Amino acid sequence: VQQNIMPVDDGWGLASTANRPVRELVFFGRLEKRKGLDVFNKALERLSERGGLKGVTITFLGKKIAVGNTEIASLRKNIDSRINVISDMDAKQALNYLSSQSDRLAIIPSLIDNSPYTVLECLIQGIPFLASDVGGIPELIHSDDCEAVTFRPYPKFLCEKLKEVLEQ
Repeated sequence: VQQNIMPVDDGWGLASTANRPVRELVFFGRLEKRKGLDVFNKALERLSERGGLKGVTITFLGKKIAVGNTEIASLRKNIDSRINVISDMDAKQALNYLSSQSDRLAIIPSLIDNSPYTVLECLIQGIPFLASDVGGIPELIHSDDCEAVTFRPYPKFLCEKLKEVLEQ
């Protein structure tokens, strides 16, 4: 069985894998519940209550749907961070955005996914990310790295992982 086939793109290259501070958390995926929008937002609210989002920008990078607009509007009221919404980029533009600054971290908190392109694209590009441990996601990640970059898809676990990443 051949897994997801990625198009060849000469503009793609691996980003540095050196540890670096994270100043922007980027929700990467369609802005909908099954892609983990609620998990992400609730984790951010928890982290904000603990003062863990000072100086951190939150970006939503994905196609908007009506529910996503409501969820993001609610989040704006509950956290004290700059929030950006980018919903007009194609896949290549989105990946270029994620890799254009070294302080961005892609967050892929899917509740249901078999073998998502978002994870595969981040792996190929060398884009730092955190992803939920559902479906086939752990199978895409080297076993030595899986625990460091995955989390159970609940706000509590994502909050803990984000806190760890932001502090280190």
